[in-house]
Amino acid sequence: TEFKTLDDAKQAKAFERGWLPPVLPDGSTDIVEENDLDINSGTGSFRFPTESTSHFLETIGSEHGGIVTRSSLGIAIAVTNKDTRWSIKLDPQKGTGTYSVQYKKK
Repeated sequence: TEFKTLDDAKQAKAFERGWLPPVLPDGSTDIVEENDLDINSGTGSFRFPTESTSHFLETIGSEHGGIVTRSSLGIAIAVTNKDTRWSIKLDPQKGTGTYSVQYKKK
């Protein structure tokens, strides 16, 4: 599934379906999600305005318990709850991000 803008993804209720990370940077565009329902996993990518990085990191940490790791390769974020594990990678220089999600089988 592809969404041109963050607002498009919100209007399609993509976050409620659980296949997008719990939050994306403000102004995200070119959002792509690919899901494999057979193995309960998904991957995706997005672009974002680099000036939204700080607010995004604050939100994902304080509201979603994200663990943020910075390195010379970019920013890695892990968000885990009882049913899912999100891995989000940001390249704040280029304004690009990727993510993967793994759902625990019930």
